[in-house]
Amino acid sequence: MLKKFIRILLAVGFGISAWMYAQLKTSVIEKNAAFRVRGDWTLDSLANHLESKAQLEDKANFKIWAERLGYSQVNPCFVEVKKGKDLWGLIKYLKANRYQTRNVVINPEYNLEQLAKSVSSKIEVGVDEFKSAMQNDLVLSAFGIDRYNWQSLFIPNSYEFYVKSDLSIFLEKMKAAHDKFWNEERLSKAQAQGFSKLEVVSIASIATKESHKTDEFESIVGVYINRLRIGMPLGADPTINFAKGKSGRVFKSDLRVDSRYNTYKNVGLPPGPICIPHPQAIEAVLNYVKHNYLYFCAKDDFSGYHNFAKSYGEHLRNASKWRKALNKLNREKR
Repeated sequence: MLKKFIRILLAVGFGISAWMYAQLKTSVIEKNAAFRVRGDWTLDSLANHLESKAQLEDKANFKIWAERLGYSQVNPCFVEVKKGKDLWGLIKYLKANRYQTRNVVINPEYNLEQLAKSVSSKIEVGVDEFKSAMQNDLVLSAFGIDRYNWQSLFIPNSYEFYVKSDLSIFLEKMKAAHDKFWNEERLSKAQAQGFSKLEVVSIASIATKESHKTDEFESIVGVYINRLRIGMPLGADPTINFAKGKSGRVFKSDLRVDSRYNTYKNVGLPPGPICIPHPQAIEAVLNYVKHNYLYFCAKDDFSGYHNFAKSYGEHLRNASKWRKALNKLNREKR
């Protein structure tokens, strides 16, 4: 009798195992799909997206087995599923993505909108949430900055984060990278040049927007440092564009814009950086070797480089060459 009972139990167990195997190894994905899973999603949200994006078969069964196999808590991640994936493979894949990482890229020249989008595209930080934080002096005061110089917190690079990382985790990592960059040597160099760290970043940000030629940074920052030291307005076109809120060619009428960032009307540095500066532009300020240039103008060969001048007369001749070349180019285009 006991042997018969054992055989029955084994048969039932085998039947259950076979049923489970059939359930879990049956293809449930009918279409290749890729989408992002957000941190506020429930298992229902995920099932609905799998159904609409990947044509998941029987989302109710998916939810039952997800909970049975320990995936009741949905984690933020980027999902890529292929047609023909079975239920077991799908749930195993989702569980493995609990600790998925992505690289947040911070580029020189980024403005607030660009940085917010870069961060939000990879981790659990909303665009509006980020932009609001960067304009909140209470939040920024913990990092020794305010809304006028939030750019100084960020060092251009690629940073790895868990996708589930929130704003506080992101900012703490940025502060660590910032502190590592601004070591005693760099702080001492800033002091030797007669600038604070924030002033260095402001000058470097203008140079960053002036040229994409990093080998010109030393000459460009030198022009601005020379102007600062003799009390001459910086006269930097990129600050005008920042004040206007748009990029492009600067015209004489633009120079009347009423803004603290108008470095044609106001002597000295603007209230803060106009972008996230290139690290090489920062180094150019810190390692500035005195020269006598006070002016620069784009070269007429459209190489992206500049002609530098010591006198205003020389600068006017360089500017005339540039305007003639530009007018000729515009005529040819027409």
